Amino acid sequence: TLTLTKVDLADTSQRVTLLEDYRRGKADGPADAAGPCRLWLGRRVSAGAGQLLHTYGLPRRHHLSRTSLPADLAFLMANQAHVGAGSLVLDPFCGSGSLLLSAAHFGAATVGLDISEAELSANGTANIGRNFEERGLPPPELLLTADAAGLVSGDVLPAEPGSRYASFDAIVTDPPYGIMEGLGSLYVPLPQRVRILLQIAAARLKVGGRLAFLLPVPAATAQPPLPHMDCLRLEG
Repeated sequence: TLTLTKVDLADTSQRVTLLEDYRRGKADGPADAAGPCRLWLGRRVSAGAGQLLHTYGLPRRHHLSRTSLPADLAFLMANQAHVGAGSLVLDPFCGSGSLLLSAAHFGAATVGLDISEAELSANGTANIGRNFEERGLPPPELLLTADAAGLVSGDVLPAEPGSRYASFDAIVTDPPYGIMEGLGSLYVPLPQRVRILLQIAAARLKVGGRLAFLLPVPAATAQPPLPHMDCLRLEG
């Protein structure tokens, strides 16, 4: 019995590639001028994401800050936080929005806070939005100049039941730990900054949500010195 199956060449379910080898070498003998010395026919089973590092690389962005996170780290952190289509993602120290950009690539809706008025001024917000626009992504739903500690008390993004921004599927962030951020009098020592961040996660993550953040510790450290939180569990 012969069964005919309609094939749509404009939208194929399989990707097939033909490789031709024209190498010259002693083992293969001289290449035939009339054609390749070898042929390989293969079906694509997966594709790498290396092109993303080019598309989202810092040199290709319209807007950067002094501490903008490179694309490779931003995508790794979004993956660790299980960001996907339909996720609502918060970066409470968003800067120029590198982590929000990677989250949006995976289909998430994003919200960013930063204490720097210069970073999230009207002009800064427009520039961040352009980074999204140039990649065909929806801009952040909300960019707000505010102290992230207000997320714990509810002074920032009130957490009334039913409010869209009461809780998030993921918090992905690169907190400002050092003097390079130029915070001056707003600088917060690392232990205090980490405690505030974990308190934000405890207050604003949905049950089962994830917090992914960078923490500067020595490479040999077996486990980061994190404060204990009953509702949070370290994975890794």
